[in-house]
Amino acid sequence: MRQRYPALRIAGTRDGYFDAAEEPAVIEQINASGADILLVAFGAPRQDLWLHQHRDVLAPPVRMGVGGLFDFYSGRIPRAPEWMREIGLEWAYRLLQELGRMWRRYVIGNPLFLYRVWWQMQRPERFPLPAQLPTAPRPAPAAQAAPGGAP
Repeated sequence: MRQRYPALRIAGTRDGYFDAAEEPAVIEQINASGADILLVAFGAPRQDLWLHQHRDVLAPPVRMGVGGLFDFYSGRIPRAPEWMREIGLEWAYRLLQELGRMWRRYVIGNPLFLYRVWWQMQRPERFPLPAQLPTAPRPAPAAQAAPGGAP
């Protein structure tokens, strides 16, 4: 990344193999680093749950779960051909590349997710949508001058 972006400043790196007892020290290191962006690559859903659990104590203003970003960026795991990415089939390529690890996510997880979304949509009383999105208050109109230029 530094070769491609020479001005990039990486405030720190750490592996994700730590236990709950080490979390306060890890969070302190993150906050002391002065980082503006925190990229967490534990894999889904662990990274998302961890970021949510510690959202009130993490200092970086931008915090993102990035899954396999570093594996792809480093070239350790090849990305799908561009034509597959353009038509939304990168998931199929990944499934074929890592069948033993990924099959549950795509074969079971995706249909289960879609079923749960459908099921929730059948019960709108549980999660009512607002009739209208809230809007910011509008400033009062400026006073208009009287005809003839007099205030």
